[in-house]
Amino acid sequence: MLLAFLLASVGSQAGVRTLTLSLGANVPDGNGGSYRYESVEDTTLDRNQPDHSEGGDFLLSGGRDKTILIRFGDLERVLGNSRHIRKATLILSIDSATKPELTRIAQLLEPWGEGPLHVVGAIRLVPTKPGGPVPISLPAVGSATWKDRRSGSNAISWSLMGAQGGGDGASIDSAKGVQKGDEFEISGLESSVQFMANHPLDNHGFALSFGTTCDFVGSQDKTRRPRLILEVEPEMKPGGADLSVTRIDRTPTFDVVGNRAEPDKGEVMTYTAHVKNQGTTAVKALTTRWSLGERSGAAIEVTKPIAAGAEVTFTTAAPYEPTPGDHRGGSVRFTVTATGDIEPRNDSLEINANAKAIGLTVEKSFADAVTQRGQSLEDWAQAQMRVVNETYLPHSRFSFAPAGVLERYRIQAIQVIPDGTLKDQRPGEDLDAVIVLSAEMAKGNLDAVFMPALGRAVGLANLGAMNLNYDRGAGRAPRISADRFGGVMGGGDTRFDGGIAKFFVLPYEPYSNPIFDNAVLDPTGLFSATDVAALNAGIDRRGKVKGSISDVPSTVVIKAVGLDGKPLTGAELNFFQSKGGKIDDGAPAFTLVTDAVGTASLPNRAAEPRANPFGPIAEDGSNGLFLVRAAANGASEYGWLKAWQLADAYHRTGQLATIFELRFSLPSEPLDEATNLAEGRVLKDSAGSLPAKLAGLVDGSNETEVTLPAAKGAWIEVDLGRDRPVGEIRLVMKNPQFWSKFDIVGYATGQDAGAAAPWSKEIDWDWTKQARAESEPGGGLSIAYRGSAGRFRYIRLVSRDDSDSVFKLAELKVVPVRSGG
Repeated sequence: MLLAFLLASVGSQAGVRTLTLSLGANVPDGNGGSYRYESVEDTTLDRNQPDHSEGGDFLLSGGRDKTILIRFGDLERVLGNSRHIRKATLILSIDSATKPELTRIAQLLEPWGEGPLHVVGAIRLVPTKPGGPVPISLPAVGSATWKDRRSGSNAISWSLMGAQGGGDGASIDSAKGVQKGDEFEISGLESSVQFMANHPLDNHGFALSFGTTCDFVGSQDKTRRPRLILEVEPEMKPGGADLSVTRIDRTPTFDVVGNRAEPDKGEVMTYTAHVKNQGTTAVKALTTRWSLGERSGAAIEVTKPIAAGAEVTFTTAAPYEPTPGDHRGGSVRFTVTATGDIEPRNDSLEINANAKAIGLTVEKSFADAVTQRGQSLEDWAQAQMRVVNETYLPHSRFSFAPAGVLERYRIQAIQVIPDGTLKDQRPGEDLDAVIVLSAEMAKGNLDAVFMPALGRAVGLANLGAMNLNYDRGAGRAPRISADRFGGVMGGGDTRFDGGIAKFFVLPYEPYSNPIFDNAVLDPTGLFSATDVAALNAGIDRRGKVKGSISDVPSTVVIKAVGLDGKPLTGAELNFFQSKGGKIDDGAPAFTLVTDAVGTASLPNRAAEPRANPFGPIAEDGSNGLFLVRAAANGASEYGWLKAWQLADAYHRTGQLATIFELRFSLPSEPLDEATNLAEGRVLKDSAGSLPAKLAGLVDGSNETEVTLPAAKGAWIEVDLGRDRPVGEIRLVMKNPQFWSKFDIVGYATGQDAGAAAPWSKEIDWDWTKQARAESEPGGGLSIAYRGSAGRFRYIRLVSRDDSDSVFKLAELKVVPVRSGG
């Protein structure tokens, strides 16, 4: 017995791991991969502004008249089989001089809403006192205030304002708060987080009260975000009964293509909960409870036994309450509890009464792969849909959709079919769409295939069809069009853009731009802006949504600029359109020449559904891509223009005309490419290395490599001997690991390096390496930085990378313009 205990202890310690959850953190997905964690909400409730929502603020404020709410969701996916929580600690970064004094932390018992993120220009002016209006953000539907946990016309109040009541939250007596430097650490949260992990629908987060006025950094800030640190370990599930709420159906149903798209207001709807005992022993008695609109009904004792493998149903009825344009409300929840139930995570299920009905058709091998993980197909599918409704839809937020997607989905039917019998599944009369999961999909990450399968089912465009590689021939690196900030459907842009004025069109490739360089533009990896526009536009229509990639401005002006942002005058632009999954590089679809300010208007080649330069766009978007070859001053470069980029510009700005910037690494004057001004010259670096150690960078050979200093602000510099007319800097490397961000500074004789402005700025080396690399003879690659010609004696590369990785460079080439000597 003692030996068994010791072995169990050793095994437990061996499986212990630490997870750090914060907005944007990279966390394991339980399948050997990882994903970006997005399920964090926080806000401040203020007694002095009882109807004011502060969700989306960059600060969380504590004090005697304030309550901080914070929630870390998606624990079911984060934890996987590591279900036992040994330790849980909440860490907040202090942003005020006052020492925080924690008076209470409670586990919240009721749901609440963070509210939409803030959008520049969307704040309303509301008169609140004599003397004129002050800027104040009115509470959006469903957002939490001091007065209500859900504001709006159908507001739901706290049991005691400020979430201070016993019905709002249960005090966590084991919790202790202590300041450590500029952070405030709250420990002793294990039991509460364990409950949240075991009961996903009852994870409402924490309410924090402080006796002193203090501020903390909120999750919307760029750095020092709140963190929940968990120490977890695997937990074996014993045998026994396991009641699972596998589905909630809504009847009557309505024909997707029929005359009635929605029930009438007040029409009585019947909801049927399917409960299955997926355990190994019978349940002798249980308790059931329906909750409608987040208001709990009475608990009902049921004494009829449910055998292992048996299924029973329970029903309730309620009048239908339509919510046009917003399907987040109208929750219907069913919960079962039974003594000895071994799996609490599937004891409750919630749908939205207005949600679109989804069917799930699964080939047997996929279903078997799910059960081999120790989970029933029904539980797995409902857990996936929970992630959709609680994370992917609400957290895919943009300036035109600050509350994310307002649609919701519910599973109405699940069927398993033999392998090889999967055909084009059509929605039934009571289904808006059918998700199909094939046996082939079971070979990869089971969880990763669900979201794009849902997207395809509901009608979203395959944005990945526009991610093509242009093969430029033997010995030349291809041009890559993969989206840097893509989402569920294989592409698009998932960055929240609310901090940028809407009349600016976002850059979709990471070039330096003073307007955007310091902006908080976090990519979520969830649904892209293109997806969200389509989903929100189709809320009040049954069936599939219409893809929004054809919603492009009717007037599109291209502005061609160099890497430095200066216009390319008289540049020839050839547009080659994608077709059949590749670029047709025969005759271009059309050719333009830029004017004196670098602009050219795209011709419209289709009138329906809206005038656009692509012509009729295929439903899957496969022809919605232009490879743009720009030629100027004897050099050529490539860029990409995608239909979804123009659609996003339209949704973001609301304008039928847009100026879209394309950047090309082109010189301002013809280059003398046969000359390398740096060859044989003297170098020095910030580490004080001997010139002989650095000489490999200018020896004319790509085979020798030099290790660069690794620190933010580190630099390496070549002296050209005298002022020379420079038009290109080329970096050659065998090892593609390089500073992630850096400046190229050129300065003249007698000039101070610190006073010189960067000639070129690199803000995302990984993207540049992928998108603009040139193959070098004998292997390796090079990147050319071109721009406005300048007269420089010194060329300095300055790192803005704070990592301690090993960085190497094989050759530094400096190419002059032809007019120089």
